[in-house]
Amino acid sequence: MVPVEAVAQAVEARDGNIFFISRDGSRKQLTMLGLDSQPNLWSDGNRVVFVRRTPDLKIETGVPGPRGECCQIDNELWIADVTGAKQPKRILRGHAGIYKIGPDLVLGDFNRHNSP
Repeated sequence: MVPVEAVAQAVEARDGNIFFISRDGSRKQLTMLGLDSQPNLWSDGNRVVFVRRTPDLKIETGVPGPRGECCQIDNELWIADVTGAKQPKRILRGHAGIYKIGPDLVLGDFNRHNSP
């Protein structure tokens, strides 16, 4: 019997896009707009949560953004299916904040707005 090295599922952001890496090491690109970052694999392993920049929606925070802009533009939280079969869906809109993925989605500093 030949030992097989186990590979964990993972997600990564590359050039503003989100990629899912399956246990067999294959990659699937989940987003293609070049506006996405901070991916986290949901605890069930079937979904990815990530932050999307919105250059057309600027929220004045009084603090320069990471790229020196006047306003915060990393301000939407999205969720994507790891199979890529469904379009990613926006779940929160507000200014950027800190979030943690666990048994429940925990959000901090996100202003909740209704999304269409």
